Amino acid sequence: MTKTINVANMNIKNAVKIMMEDSQYKTFKQLAEALDVPETTFRSALNNDALRFRDLLKIMNLLGYSMKIEKDSLD
Repeated sequence: MTKTINVANMNIKNAVKIMMEDSQYKTFKQLAEALDVPETTFRSALNNDALRFRDLLKIMNLLGYSMKIEKDSLD
């Protein structure tokens, strides 16, 4: 089953929450532990929309997601 998440008008924290819905990770603490980063550091990055791109890719990979970038039409 494919699930698409449009993040155009969404902050990173909400996008990660949506990705976590169908995963074994139910809390940010569990996800931080799986990523081997301190929970406070992880939460701070999410709360401040300061998550690095490479860290977002790690999270997506762990949760079974990939990224697709599309160019908007100019119409």
